Amino acid sequence: MMKRQTLNFLVDALALAGLIFLMATGLFLRYILPPGSGKSLSVWGLTRHEWGDIHFYIAVFIVAVLSLHLALHWQWIACAIQKKPREGSGSRVALGVAGLVILLLIAAAPFLSPKDKYQDGVYHKTHQSEKSHPENKRGNSASTETLRGSMTLVEVEQSTGVPIDHILKELRIPENVSSDEKLGSLRHRYNFEM
Repeated sequence: MMKRQTLNFLVDALALAGLIFLMATGLFLRYILPPGSGKSLSVWGLTRHEWGDIHFYIAVFIVAVLSLHLALHWQWIACAIQKKPREGSGSRVALGVAGLVILLLIAAAPFLSPKDKYQDGVYHKTHQSEKSHPENKRGNSASTETLRGSMTLVEVEQSTGVPIDHILKELRIPENVSSDEKLGSLRHRYNFEM
């Protein structure tokens, strides 16, 4: 049977390794495979989304290891809580509880926030009615409209309701481009994803 001290060291070493790998994959996803590179870049044969899965499973591993760490130290935690309070310890407990509550609220915030839908280079709130979206000025939903390389900028504007100047700005195309240019030729010239 493994000594308690050796087991604690092993669990703490696994937690440290997990945190280092979590930090490394987070920085890797941010700077080496930035958002938007999901289908165009890969490292070691893995795309951004596959690296994101690895990042997630490392986080799950850390939660499991830290849960084991808490279980191994539960007796110490219980004794520390049950000890006779000393002068000034009440404020430390209150500060600790307040910090824990703040951390939990920050962690829960993304789950409680409304989702945005990214479409045609524009973010749209999902809780808004479909009619309030700029792409629905003509009653068409851009999600059902297929953009083709044979379409001109004028046709894209007409089918989606998104102004040409906004399309040019979002795709980083110079403003002096003719509105009769086809998306396919623009895509090859300015290297953007449709």
